[in-house]
Amino acid sequence: MKKGFSVAVIGLAGVVGMIGPPATGETILEDFESYHDGQIIGSTATSKPWSRFGAATNDNMVATSHERWVISGSHSAIYGLVWPNSFGAVRYRFDQATDLSPYHGVAVKMRSSKNNTHTQVKLAISNGYTTFVSVADRPLGVRVQPLVFELGPTQMIRVVGRHSYREVVQGAWQIGFDFSNIEDQDFETIAFDQLTLTTLSDAAPKTKVSALE
Repeated sequence: MKKGFSVAVIGLAGVVGMIGPPATGETILEDFESYHDGQIIGSTATSKPWSRFGAATNDNMVATSHERWVISGSHSAIYGLVWPNSFGAVRYRFDQATDLSPYHGVAVKMRSSKNNTHTQVKLAISNGYTTFVSVADRPLGVRVQPLVFELGPTQMIRVVGRHSYREVVQGAWQIGFDFSNIEDQDFETIAFDQLTLTTLSDAAPKTKVSALE
């Protein structure tokens, strides 16, 4: 499912699209299987359907089929960071305002290239004007981790803008992850796969995980 983005057509009072949760309780937004090996999939802050930005961003988002990095299926995404430069972020962009309120959480599988990384990650959702991020950071490591971030007004906090959580979650244009690290001072690669919306807050995406140690 490849999506686009246009701030010009954002309208909180307009018709809001909704991805209805299926009977399984999961909706996979991105599995990276439609890209070819080495394809750049997020070269700027406004790329479609993925973007990346932030002072720590060291390179493009790239699809890879390399055995070392593949988490599920035949392709995953990798994203370069350099520390301790502020933060880096990646965003999946919907092609219309999307109602995420039927969902209880966002699941993803991630790993770092560094065994002793101090990098942490938060979920972020935005309507193009206001951004909420998860209250709790999740630490990363070299092993693949199934991460589930809960959605909700007490699980997330506003960091940019003035809209309410309800307005943002019912008219989301972007969903993604913010990475931060205040200790390390070198390059790090993050691999991730299977961005999934779930109605089960304690559920991880059902994926096959490669041995990446």
